[in-house]
Amino acid sequence: MTFQISYGHFDTETEALAEAAQLGLSPVTVDFEAENSDLHWHDFASRVYVTDGNVRIETVDGQTCELHRGDMIEADARVVHREITRGYRAVIGFAADPTSLSRPINKDPAELS
Repeated sequence: MTFQISYGHFDTETEALAEAAQLGLSPVTVDFEAENSDLHWHDFASRVYVTDGNVRIETVDGQTCELHRGDMIEADARVVHREITRGYRAVIGFAADPTSLSRPINKDPAELS
């Protein structure tokens, strides 16, 4: 699996937070500024609930999706992708304590082995 998307998955941020916690994830609410990021990857899987705004995600292999308020995406670790957005808010559910994630969060594709 690269991405698993559920459009119109939830109605409120409270529902997103509750579902992430019910699944045993550590939910964090994040406000993302406008960006057109370079390709990168993460060393963790995540479940992202878009609570406001929208974001376009493109993978290195050509998969593209547009997410809006109420949409949820599950992403595997080590998927090379980039985000294009004018800004959005999301609840991110992490399987591990977010303070323990390695830095930088966005890793260079050249480092992927």
